[in-house]
Formats: sequence, structure tokens, C-alpha cells
Amino acid sequence: CLNSIQYLLYRKQYKETENYLNSFANVIRMTLHYSEKTFMPISDEISYLDLYLKMEKLRFMSHFNYEIKVDSNVNKNIQIPSLLIQPFVENAIKHGVNGLEKNKGIINVLFQYHQKTLTIKIIDNGNGIASDSDYKTNKNSFGIKLSEKRIETFKQLFEVDIKYSIKSSQNTGTEVTITLQYP
Repeated sequence: CLNSIQYLLYRKQYKETENYLNSFANVIRMTLHYSEKTFMPISDEISYLDLYLKMEKLRFMSHFNYEIKVDSNVNKNIQIPSLLIQPFVENAIKHGVNGLEKNKGIINVLFQYHQKTLTIKIIDNGNGIASDSDYKTNKNSFGIKLSEKRIETFKQLFEVDIKYSIKSSQNTGTEVTITLQYP
């Protein structure tokens, strides 16, 4: 991020630099705020993801588009583990759409609720990965390893039923599905 800010200043793009700094400051503030919380409402997670994706879109010079969709039957006040989704979205940018050369990247974040199950999908049209095990054991996917530890902690401490899966194929993108079962 700081390199991107420096680059914008070097190119004398002061308005873009100001926008980027504002987004960066807000993301840092929100990250610190939510990192102290165990759970947060879906509405706050959506706001955080939207701000994060806007910042990254500035950083990558609009190399990708994104959309966050929330089904009408999703109660935006439902509590979910804080900062659970962002590492998966970050990987969709870093390992997915960032590697595209010909096509523009697309990232979709979907929230669905059906029969007491909240499903969150992060879908990108990137280059994909060879296998789930490659994705989970990738030395660069610190966020995934951290998310796995957080999921296990939530399961043990709060008896929250959280699962996630990754489907990917080379040249067609990756889909991460997170499910939370509510009593």
C-alpha cells in the first residue's frame, strides 16, 4: 500500500493519493476496531469488505471489478466471527485476479441464508490453483492459515459450526465457500 502511495505521489496524482490515503486510513482503523471484537454483524462486515475492495481496486489501478451481493432473506444483524472473510478476499486479489493478463478480474462476494445456514462465497475469475492442498499449504497464504486457526478456535470456544471449502481449477478461478450453521 505504501509503495502504491509513493508511486502516485511520484506521478503527481495528488487527488488519487488523497483518496488512497483516506481509504487506507479507514481500513486500518476498521481493522483495529474489529480485531478487538469476537463477533460483528454482517452489515459491518459488508461495509468493511466494501472499503477494503475499493482500496485494493485503487491500488491495482482498477485491474478488477467486484460486487458484494446479499440475498434479501439475509438478516444483516446476524453476528459472524469478526474479520473472517477478508483473508479469503485478499487471496482472491493476490493469487487470483492479480495474475490475469488479458481479462479484467472479477470478484464476487455472496451472502445467502437458507434453513439456518449462512453461506458466504468468494468467487474470482483468476487463474485458479492446482488443488485445495496447494492453496492451503501455500507458503504465501498466511491469511488462510490464520483463518483456519481462527475457525478452529471459534468452534472450540463458542461452539460455532463453521466450515469452509475451496474449489478451483486452473484458468477458471477459485470459489471459497464458508458456511455457518445457526441453532
